[in-house]
Amino acid sequence: MKMKTNAENRKAVVKAVSEILGIPSKYLGVPSCNFQVGDCIIDRAGTVETEDEKTAGIVLAGLIERGYADAPETEENKVMIGFPAEGMTALNLKNLIFLMHSRQYLINQSIGEKNFSIPDGLVEELEENGDVTIEGLEDSLKAFADETRGIAVSSEKITFRFPYTEDAVKVKAWTDLASAMVRQVKEQKRIDPEERIEENEKYYMRIWLLRIGFGGRDMKESRNMLMENLKGHSAFRTQADIDRAKVRTKQRAEAKKLAAQEAQERAETAQAEETVAGLSLSETGSGEEKAEPSEAA
Repeated sequence: MKMKTNAENRKAVVKAVSEILGIPSKYLGVPSCNFQVGDCIIDRAGTVETEDEKTAGIVLAGLIERGYADAPETEENKVMIGFPAEGMTALNLKNLIFLMHSRQYLINQSIGEKNFSIPDGLVEELEENGDVTIEGLEDSLKAFADETRGIAVSSEKITFRFPYTEDAVKVKAWTDLASAMVRQVKEQKRIDPEERIEENEKYYMRIWLLRIGFGGRDMKESRNMLMENLKGHSAFRTQADIDRAKVRTKQRAEAKKLAAQEAQERAETAQAEETVAGLSLSETGSGEEKAEPSEAA
């Protein structure tokens, strides 16, 4: 059994395993550069491997307690969203792994924690295998099971594991997202597995969501929830685009203000001219009335 650790320093893992088992560590030297503690081997990445299940259980519990390993995913600490894999081909399932790998950064940022993890090694193996079969895909998934988090894929079922919550809006948004991803890999023949880490997270998440069916008013709540934790601007790709938009908005506001001022000036001028004309007519009328009695006399 392999146990992936999250310690930044491998020596900390070696020391922890030594303390847990009460056995001193031994450096095995080149070419492996591994450490050995009893039945356990700790490699360069800090992964602990042992073939003894009892030892593995003891070591894993100790590593979790010390914060060097994550607790196993269970139905109690996850929101489980499942879909039957019936009718899905090996290519569909492989593309789902590729899609998850390419979007896992954005999805994890959206969730607010590193919930999904598709190892690079799994993607590389699936790419090398070319036209993979269901059996070959399952073998690859098993080989990287200890490094894969957040999703389980088999010929019978696909299960997404999201963080536990009682928030109905989050659960609906995650269900909508999982459903859309399954639908995408059924319809799309090729998925680029390269992981995308974008500075403007909101913009790229919005573009992707709209492409996989999150448009329309009925998906607005889920769309907004999935973008809530992301940084950036959903309507503009770069800061330069935002700056240009601000300039255009300012120019439009100034033009509108100027037009309003000119309209007010024209109205005031027209009113003044009307007043002057009225006074002129009044003065003319008064002069004619005074002249008439003189003629009669």
